[in-house]
Amino acid sequence: MQIKTLNNNLVDEYKKFLQDHPYAMFYHSIKYKNFLEKILECKAEYLLLCDNNNNIYGILPLMIKNGIYGKVINSLPFYGSHGSILTTKIAYEKYLLDKYYKLLQTKDILSSTVITNPLDEKFHKFKHNFKDERIGQWTNIKKINKEILLKKIDSSARRNIRKAIKNDIQVEINNNSIDFLKEQHKDNMSVLGGLPKDDNFFELVLEQFEPGIDFNIYIASKKQKPIAALLLFYFKNIVEYFMPVINQDFKSDQPLPLIIYHAMLDASQNNLEWWNWGGTWLNQEGLYKFKKKWDAIDKPYFYYTNCEKGKFKSLKKEDLLQNYKNFYIIPFGQVINEKN
Repeated sequence: MQIKTLNNNLVDEYKKFLQDHPYAMFYHSIKYKNFLEKILECKAEYLLLCDNNNNIYGILPLMIKNGIYGKVINSLPFYGSHGSILTTKIAYEKYLLDKYYKLLQTKDILSSTVITNPLDEKFHKFKHNFKDERIGQWTNIKKINKEILLKKIDSSARRNIRKAIKNDIQVEINNNSIDFLKEQHKDNMSVLGGLPKDDNFFELVLEQFEPGIDFNIYIASKKQKPIAALLLFYFKNIVEYFMPVINQDFKSDQPLPLIIYHAMLDASQNNLEWWNWGGTWLNQEGLYKFKKKWDAIDKPYFYYTNCEKGKFKSLKKEDLLQNYKNFYIIPFGQVINEKN
């Protein structure tokens, strides 16, 4: 067995490994790797455990961002993308961990974070200085129909669906509506006081992923006017709930619940099994309850961060965020509390 770095000669074997592995997610895919490299302008170093015939038995995807304070490593970056180790046998983990820990010993590493896989209940406990937690929420959509789905979800979600239908909200897939998705996303983030995704995010979605195969944009309309949208990604048997947007003037019409209802039924008919709502912070009670209405079960996951704490004494949070945009650096709250 030997550790190799993913290259063009190993892409087919890598894809085969993901296809065969029960815990492989969209975030491990080659297309998402290419997407991250372009949008984050970072270096991919995907560690592969191979035999002499290039058969792959384990992977650890890493993205590395160079900055003025050194290198930040994530597995994986960009809004909590899952990485971590996938192996065919537990015994193989040691090879990848040894290589990873050796990499961390280089002097120019500012910090490194592994975001664990919520499907892997073993929870690989990486060496760390800091540990952070999120709640993953997942809905089982395997072989559901209208009656089953309406029975599974909360009564308030059923009422919202019926209200949208009563208000004559129409739902369709329209993968040419990326501009509406972008502009409405910016508006929503402005209302929430958050930072919107850059324009190149939307451009790269169209460039790197195939509509109808890798993603769909669902649109809700009222009187032929788009009022809400939802960007979903697909990989193997999983739907990724990626970007919901809504025109606030039509929020009371409940267009988003109707979109979710239609998208879940469509995904189930296409033999997908899981709807991944993404991560929720422990203090996001409202968001947690919204997802829970859709019969979501909890799948917690963790951020394991390695760093030399002393390196951050003279560094400012704003400078770090600017230099390592969309990378997880450290849990700033914990560091600040330590300093106090």
